[in-house]
Amino acid sequence: MTEAMRKRFSDSIKKVRWKGEEAYLLLLLEFQTAKDSWRPVRILSYTGLLWLDLIKRSKITREQGLPPIFPIVIHGGSERWEGPLSVQSLLAPHANALKKYQPHNFALLIEERLIKDEILNKNSDFYALYLSLKRAKTPMALRDAINKYRSVLADPDHRELLKTILAILETLYRNFNPDEGTNDVRF
Repeated sequence: MTEAMRKRFSDSIKKVRWKGEEAYLLLLLEFQTAKDSWRPVRILSYTGLLWLDLIKRSKITREQGLPPIFPIVIHGGSERWEGPLSVQSLLAPHANALKKYQPHNFALLIEERLIKDEILNKNSDFYALYLSLKRAKTPMALRDAINKYRSVLADPDHRELLKTILAILETLYRNFNPDEGTNDVRF
């Protein structure tokens, strides 16, 4: 795995306690709006690359085994998700005789458009912050979201995520018309 890829996935690798043992939990998040019929293959590739990287860097042993990987597709499009979520669903019809020997990789789908604002208002985690910022239509709404989630933004464990948030804010704020409300958004 290249250094750029390792940096990209560093926020997705967490050590957890599993049945009294230390283990790795790897979360692969795909923030996608465009339809991509081959996404399950890409997720399978990421999974293999992450495992190979952990092996190469001696982060796991054969006795420990490969850590579980939980792939999640977060769909931000305005239309219903229609794409495949498993590698098995992409196999050629004539591959049935060999199907049991093929990877069985499946991703959990989260459709942003189906998450209601009431649910966001009850949560104070990073994903709720992300969606609140993404849905902000005015500078005042953006400021309110930042104030509501200030503790999430201040958490030292979220430094890399904060960089992403700032990039989102830059993009969102660029589209605001100062005449529609306050342009006093402070971080």
